Amino acid sequence: MSDLLQTGSELLNDLLESHAAQTASLSRVGSTTNAAVLVTLGETEFPRVGQDGLTTEERTQDLLVNVDQYTLDAAQAEPEPGDVLTVSGIGRFVVDSPGGNEPAWRYSGRHNNRYRIHTRFAQAST
Repeated sequence: MSDLLQTGSELLNDLLESHAAQTASLSRVGSTTNAAVLVTLGETEFPRVGQDGLTTEERTQDLLVNVDQYTLDAAQAEPEPGDVLTVSGIGRFVVDSPGGNEPAWRYSGRHNNRYRIHTRFAQAST
């Protein structure tokens, strides 16, 4: 018997990709080829405690990418700080840790089939 939740999760990922995703180019320093990936824009808020003891919220621009699409030099890869995703019509996003002990990416969803990649906006499309 198949896992109904996994089947539903895969269906939702397919719908998200077909109706909300945008094309992006993925590059990494030292990589010889760029990959084309489909990304969905998102965001995450992280609490930050300043030197004055006040807590503020820091917001990152997140890009959601199917794990099997994140390839460099024809091999599947994990996101690394410094990777650049250039989203058509929007601009360049650099993979970056939001600070503290936060990772630059995490899995999105119960079945680890999508990356939620934290980025900083680097440059608008011209």
